[in-house]
Amino acid sequence: MSAKIGYILVDIDDTVVATDGSDRREYEEGRRQFTHLIGLSNQGIIPPIGFCTGREASYVLGFLRWIAIPDCWSIVESGLILYNPRTQERKEHPLFTPERQEMFREVKGAHIPRLLKRFPFLAPYKGKEWNIALERGGGAPPIAECERVVKETLAGIPGITIHASSIAVDISPEGIDKGAGVLYLADTTGVDPRTMLLIDDSVGGKPAADQVGFLACPADIENKRFQQEVERREAEGKGHVSPCKLVEGVVETICFFTGVPLAA
Repeated sequence: MSAKIGYILVDIDDTVVATDGSDRREYEEGRRQFTHLIGLSNQGIIPPIGFCTGREASYVLGFLRWIAIPDCWSIVESGLILYNPRTQERKEHPLFTPERQEMFREVKGAHIPRLLKRFPFLAPYKGKEWNIALERGGGAPPIAECERVVKETLAGIPGITIHASSIAVDISPEGIDKGAGVLYLADTTGVDPRTMLLIDDSVGGKPAADQVGFLACPADIENKRFQQEVERREAEGKGHVSPCKLVEGVVETICFFTGVPLAA
């Protein structure tokens, strides 16, 4: 298939690499092929390849040094920031005004410490600039249960959104999610979101999935509900469930949609 794709967005955790720390032999060949594709993207031969992740800019840059650094915008911190890792340019979402920033600082400084004291199995991820990620510590229940207790505890606090990824419960400013990030990317680049391709693995990517025209996932993802959405798009000719896992699945998907062959 060779579709009219204007921009490619790729999640990182459990899409490119597994988060369980396992040693995956396919990484090396998949990394080599992904490096090749990002090189083609930087040359303008295939559409821009950016990333759409809840991770912060510094994490994304460090991760990309393992592969290749694209010269285009990525969506980081779940839509709060557009970031170009090649030029180090960044743009905060225009909805994240100074007033909303001050409100969110109060959530981080006052409410989150009380939450963590009550639920010690939640561990704060300290790398993010703005968004809050609560990871599962030792003895933690499944991620869905962690999401439930966080939502119940923080119910009534205005101006925040709570949702779970495959590895953490994320707390972000209300109305600014990966979907809002996609629309801000579209405004910034002029690329119609209906021509954008998202490769993701979980419902954490659903806000972005709802905005883009094309959707894909690697093989054997844990979240079958997200895979079902990809399969629905596939039936419409706008989706693809790769037969390959993780980074090899990402590479296979990009080749599937763009028509470019693998590197020799």
